[in-house]
Amino acid sequence: MGARFSGRGPRPLFLFPLPAPLSIRALAVALLLLGLTVAAPSPARAAGDAAYRAELSERARAAHLAEGRMWRLLLHDRPGRLRPLVSDVDGRDFFLAPGGKTDPAAELDATLAAFFQPPVDPAAGQHPQCRFNARYRWLKAQLAFDPERLPEQPCERLEAWLKGLNATGVVLVYPAAYLNSPPSMFGHTFLRLDNPDKPQLLDYALNYAALVPEDEGPLYAAKGLLGFFPGRFTILPYYAKVQSYAELENRDIWEYRLTLEPGEIDRMLRHAWELGPTYFDYFFLRENCSYHLLSLLEVARPKLDLTSGFRHWTVPTDTLRGVTAAPGLVADVRFRPARGTVIRHREAGLPRARVAAARSLAVGTGEPVAPDAAVLDLAHDYLLYLEADRSGDAAILKARRHQVLLARSALGGADPSTDVPPPAVRPEQGHGTQRAIAAMGTRHGHGFVELGYRAAYHDLLDPLPGYDRHAQLGVFDGALRYRPDDGRLALERLTALDILSVAPVDGFFNPRSWKVSAGYRAGRAGECVGCGTARFNFGPGVAAAVGDAAVVYGFAEVDAHYGPRLERDHALGPGARLGTLFAPAAGLRLWLDGAVFRSLSGERDRVWEVAAGQSLDLEQNRAVRLEAEGRDSRFGRVWEGRLSVAAYW
Repeated sequence: MGARFSGRGPRPLFLFPLPAPLSIRALAVALLLLGLTVAAPSPARAAGDAAYRAELSERARAAHLAEGRMWRLLLHDRPGRLRPLVSDVDGRDFFLAPGGKTDPAAELDATLAAFFQPPVDPAAGQHPQCRFNARYRWLKAQLAFDPERLPEQPCERLEAWLKGLNATGVVLVYPAAYLNSPPSMFGHTFLRLDNPDKPQLLDYALNYAALVPEDEGPLYAAKGLLGFFPGRFTILPYYAKVQSYAELENRDIWEYRLTLEPGEIDRMLRHAWELGPTYFDYFFLRENCSYHLLSLLEVARPKLDLTSGFRHWTVPTDTLRGVTAAPGLVADVRFRPARGTVIRHREAGLPRARVAAARSLAVGTGEPVAPDAAVLDLAHDYLLYLEADRSGDAAILKARRHQVLLARSALGGADPSTDVPPPAVRPEQGHGTQRAIAAMGTRHGHGFVELGYRAAYHDLLDPLPGYDRHAQLGVFDGALRYRPDDGRLALERLTALDILSVAPVDGFFNPRSWKVSAGYRAGRAGECVGCGTARFNFGPGVAAAVGDAAVVYGFAEVDAHYGPRLERDHALGPGARLGTLFAPAAGLRLWLDGAVFRSLSGERDRVWEVAAGQSLDLEQNRAVRLEAEGRDSRFGRVWEGRLSVAAYW
């Protein structure tokens, strides 16, 4: 959902320097005080400034500027839980009034007053007109500042920064979701700033992410959910982002070119400059990379309303839906395949023996029997991946790639296979991330009806177009079940998090398969009432493709239960799981899964579980599912079947 700052690759260029050491701060303050002493206005000038400040404040109140949309956008105000308005910005340096975070009128008055400050020595910092330049330019346009009574201050640093960017176009970039990186499980978005005088890869990227210490450890996920990390805007070279996502993580990249005009781009960047020295509390599920990029686009084009629909959580693909649905905002969409996508595209058109020859050539265990352009091209792409992934000695890999290029150049001819066709369905064109299910079924001789809701995101039986067919990520998935024969209504399940990655290994790649789930499940044996348990399950695995339509997988797991009806309140032990996914036709998916667990602590038991499911798409956001599951333990054997209809939005 957002990328963290890491130590690998070029360091981000913060839009504004991070806080200086105390000694430098003291020197800056001393210089500032000296400048203010020298430039102190005369009493008559001060009285004139006060009168004009009061006049501007009165005109602003009469025009209701503090209640207007543009001022709210510049302050990032939104309705609060305890107050009518509260700013999303959490850095105190962003506000000039003591209560500016919750009082936009007071912040406007304080901003106008700050614009009258005497000139500032550039070595000591920025004048408020420069530090808050988007505010200054907007208020100047609304109130028609008199340059004699409120002189405009030069902003050399800001103007040099804008000139260096030379942004004439803006592209919203979406690297696809990536389960093996917690910050990017839902995908990530950032802005590319196109400079017509540079190659595209040398353009700059405007990125928002959490500032996370490299040694944060296992508490990273919890802190990200609870807002313990500061989120900051930074500038990075676009090539660094492409290398990280497309080359190292094998994530396809989608580029949405926006129709922002020069004046809109300029306003957006001046506001980004305002946000540079401050921070937001980073919340993985809501105030993440995508949410704050939307707020920048709203500042650029105030008639857009992109953020109001994201009150509780923000999923990057949902923000893409909002951007593409905004009339006239997206000019075109382009697909940049990952290195792995290019390799698999080349591989798909070759017999197995030639694929093996290409891999052997790349890893140095063989060479093609005869000159073969397709084999050399595939070997070269794989060597590029190995170099980017640092999988081996860099000098050896580079020398090997040089040999492949020499052999390939001797053959001549074009390389048509590099044009990888984009997927037929883009990420934002897949099913909605929220889901409701209505089901009916039978369990242990009792019929039931069930209503379920999932906040996000996708499971293995959901419609596939637009999603990774080998990944499952569920957040806040719950269901209520009602039995008509005895009138019992109970919580059947409540899953806080459910992640399953069944990424197939092959001759070129060895991705990790893993799973983790945490939640509550009602009692699964006999007619036990009130014996539901909290369950936590995790483990590593391995998966392999069988043809083009099927995947088989296996996991070694640790299974833990907690509940008052269990012996010593818990059950803990190892387990093993085998399963398969099969998609024989478009819109049809089959799933079979079996597991065995042995509890070694707390309640001692051996449990067998089996589950099967079939899903048929009715349309993009509708599907019908048929599922069955069984469980066998020392408490008895239970079978359940249910038929459900799923709706997505």
